[in-house]
Amino acid sequence: MASPSPAQVTQMFAASRRSALRLLSLPTLTPIQLPMMSKGVLARVGVAQVEIREHWNEHESVWGPISHGDNQTNLERFLAGEDNPWGDGQPHLEDEEEQKERTTAAIVLTRTGFTHDALAAGEFYVTDPEMTALTLAGSDPPAEVAVTVADLPSPSGFAFLPLDDTDGLFILWSVRQNRILHVQVATKSGMEAFVSQDGSFGWKVGSQRYLYFQAATCALSAPDSDAPPETAELRIRDSYVADEHDHPAARALYPAGLDSERMLNLLLSFANMVRQEKLVERTTQREAVHHKIGPRGKPHRREVTVNYVGYRPGRNVPTSSMSSSKRAYTHRWTVRGHWRRQWYASQQRHLPVWITEHIAGPGDAPLRVRQRVTKIRAHQAESSRDSNTPEPHS
Repeated sequence: MASPSPAQVTQMFAASRRSALRLLSLPTLTPIQLPMMSKGVLARVGVAQVEIREHWNEHESVWGPISHGDNQTNLERFLAGEDNPWGDGQPHLEDEEEQKERTTAAIVLTRTGFTHDALAAGEFYVTDPEMTALTLAGSDPPAEVAVTVADLPSPSGFAFLPLDDTDGLFILWSVRQNRILHVQVATKSGMEAFVSQDGSFGWKVGSQRYLYFQAATCALSAPDSDAPPETAELRIRDSYVADEHDHPAARALYPAGLDSERMLNLLLSFANMVRQEKLVERTTQREAVHHKIGPRGKPHRREVTVNYVGYRPGRNVPTSSMSSSKRAYTHRWTVRGHWRRQWYASQQRHLPVWITEHIAGPGDAPLRVRQRVTKIRAHQAESSRDSNTPEPHS
């Protein structure tokens, strides 16, 4: 079947965008609504991909071919620092503006490609507020345990974690070559900014401007390894932070506190929390999502997997730590929630166990309450993006 034309993709996007923005205006999203909302995101991605690939093809004689071998892998290699991942046909551009535009095109294509991979074949997840709180708590610091592709909730996915009655976090992830993990995170307002973009603001390619979700990319643990993912050596590290002078869409999409390390830690914490059977209950169902390209297009039906992940109060509290200690305690104290690396001889590796916040010490001893002071540092809203990455403009 032939690929849809740019005009058809644009028609599909218009209807899907209205539906997605209507759902995003709701206080929260249900498991049924999340895949429906994702159609608007996929359509926005489709528009960018079609337009930029057409523009690249028009400049192929100067920019070099984009269709040699694995497109996405070649683009990733190019952005990771390889001068010529496409082979001898990829020329070096002397003109700085041409180089800037080609780099921008490659960046937008890879990031929208990550988004497409997460939504097109991934599973959908909606959590309750308690599960969101656990995920946030478990991300700082993250568990120092191995995470393979089999340990993820699914190889690719799209999760909504409600923060309060009006906001929430979206986590998108996908895995390539069974090891390379791509993660993107957006707030609810950031998702609205992405879906509603009209080409008037963002990174310029041709006559259009584009916004995308920033990404973090790292290698997952090897299948037989007990070592954590290689988070210290991120292959792709986006870190543009908008300030008060930026466009409202940039402030929504690129807020302080959502750098690459934070995005990756959120996904790993979510993955590890889903594995906590004593604390988490996961309900799975199949839903049909209907697509139609253009007003007269033939409807297309796709089955998707939707998961509701809820908190199940458990007892992940160390019961023997006090009884085995020879020290005589004269007070009780609060132990914050934290990860424990538990060795499992049957798997020959450590697995994460979340220890919930609890009161430790002798039951008849007085409780000592320590006031916790959180120091908030003013964030320097500066761009720390790689030097070859342009800033968005209107």
